[in-house]
Amino acid sequence: MPVRISIRIAGIGVALVAWGCDCSGTGSPAQPCGPSELCPSGFVCVDQRCIPGNIDGWEDGDAPAEDAPAEDAPAEAVCEAGGVACGALCCDPGEECRFDVCVVPAACDGDEDCGSDTYCHEGACIPYGVGPRTDRNPECTRVAVVARFSPQLQCSWEGPPPGDAYPAQRHVLSTPMVVDFDFDGDPALVRPSIVFVADDGVDGGTEQPTGVVRIISGRDCSQQFSLDMQLVCHSCPPAVGDLDGDGAPEIVAFQAGGGVVAFRYDR
Repeated sequence: MPVRISIRIAGIGVALVAWGCDCSGTGSPAQPCGPSELCPSGFVCVDQRCIPGNIDGWEDGDAPAEDAPAEDAPAEAVCEAGGVACGALCCDPGEECRFDVCVVPAACDGDEDCGSDTYCHEGACIPYGVGPRTDRNPECTRVAVVARFSPQLQCSWEGPPPGDAYPAQRHVLSTPMVVDFDFDGDPALVRPSIVFVADDGVDGGTEQPTGVVRIISGRDCSQQFSLDMQLVCHSCPPAVGDLDGDGAPEIVAFQAGGGVVAFRYDR
């Protein structure tokens, strides 16, 4: 039996659920390095960071090897004068190091003063997942309310009108496309059309060129054009787009025998 294309109009209420996320702290990266000669005197390059060669864990004057494992290297960054080392970061002036992230002190009195997925801890905005709190705010939720709706049938396409060159081509297997061809000549008035491929429903299990590109009105489903000058793949969705830049879309369809064919509307 024929396959019917129907248009239904519905309004659906949509709501989103917001969650916190991991956010990195501020600050600037520690001094990067390559070979040891690029580090200041008394420092060596370990895991692409300049570290002192005589701090706790190493004997005085005995620098660690350049290929020493990263977990064996001191964790503190080497910062420029006035900088504050904070794990692998160097905090900017005016920042403090807390939980290995750079924060601005005295920036908040409560969580409502913090943004970007941070919370207030002892006067500073700390990213969730750092410090005493988990990686999200369990109180940051929104109830999704689904509105009531009742779809109504606006129109349906039962088949081509009398006199059509391919009256049996009324079965639809592929996804329709929706586009405004500006058939009315008024660019300010949007009246979309529906483009789809229809076939006779008899393919014998093989992909034969029995598809016809149909264009119907999106307002009342009346057939506007039947592009029967070139049969196309009956189960392949057409594509629509402005190929030549004239402001009007073209239709491109796949030919069952291979290749593609494009249709251009000429007023």
